[in-house]
Amino acid sequence: MLFFERPCTELWRMISKLKLALNALLHLVYPRQCLFCSWDLLHFEEVICTHCKVELPRAFPFLVHPQMKKVFFGRCDFHQLIVGYKMEKTGIIRELMHALKYRQHPEVGQALGKSWAMAMKNSCGTLPWDVIVPVPLHPDKFKKRGYNQAEEIAVGLSEAWNISVSKDVLIRRTNGVSQTFQNRWIRNSKSDNPFGIAKGEALANLRVLVIDDVITTGATLVQCYDALKEIPGIKISFGALAIPVHNRIVV
Repeated sequence: MLFFERPCTELWRMISKLKLALNALLHLVYPRQCLFCSWDLLHFEEVICTHCKVELPRAFPFLVHPQMKKVFFGRCDFHQLIVGYKMEKTGIIRELMHALKYRQHPEVGQALGKSWAMAMKNSCGTLPWDVIVPVPLHPDKFKKRGYNQAEEIAVGLSEAWNISVSKDVLIRRTNGVSQTFQNRWIRNSKSDNPFGIAKGEALANLRVLVIDDVITTGATLVQCYDALKEIPGIKISFGALAIPVHNRIVV
C-alpha cells in the first residue's frame, strides 16, 4: 500500500459517516416517508418503501400490450405500445398517480419510470427507440403546476435506458379543459388538434416513443400521433405509466 492510500481511505470513511449522520439529522426535521403507507424510508429507498415497491401491480412488459391494442384499432398506425402499471379505482398506483399530478411530487414520475424501465429492459433486452417524447403541457398549465408529469416519467425511462428525451419538438398550442373526466365520444369528437410541431427535422427518420402518464380513451396520444406523423421517416410508438383496469382482467 502506498503511503497516501491509507489517509485517503480514512478520509472517505469519515465523509461517508458524516453524510449518514447529516441524513439522519435531516430525517428528524424533515422525515422521509413512503407516499403510500407512510412508513419511514431507509436511506436507499425513494418515494415508496421496499414492501410497497414489491406490491406494485405491474403490467406484463409486452412491446405491444394486447389489452390496449384495441383502444387504438383503426385510429393510427403505431409500432409499439407499452404500459407500466395497472391502476385500480383504489390502491397504490392510484395514490401515487394522484401525488404525481396534484400533490407536487414530481419525483414519483421519475422513480416509477425508472422502475418500469428496468423491468422492460430485463424482459425485452435492447429497446427499439431512439428518442423519448413526453406529451407536453400548455405553458400556462406548466407554470401553474411547476413541472410536466409526463416529462418526469420520461426522465426516469431515459436514465435506465440511456435514451435521450426530446421535449421541444412536440408542443401544446391550446390550453383546453382537463379531459380526465370526459368520455371517449366527447374526446374523439374534438376536431381541433391542440398539439403542433416545432423543429420537426430533429425527429426525422427516428423511432420515437411518446410517453403519457395514463391511457384512458387514447385520444391524447392519437392527437400527438396526428401531429408527429408529418415528420419524414418517423416511426411512432406509445407508452403510458399506468392503465385504468377497474374490474377488468388486464395482464
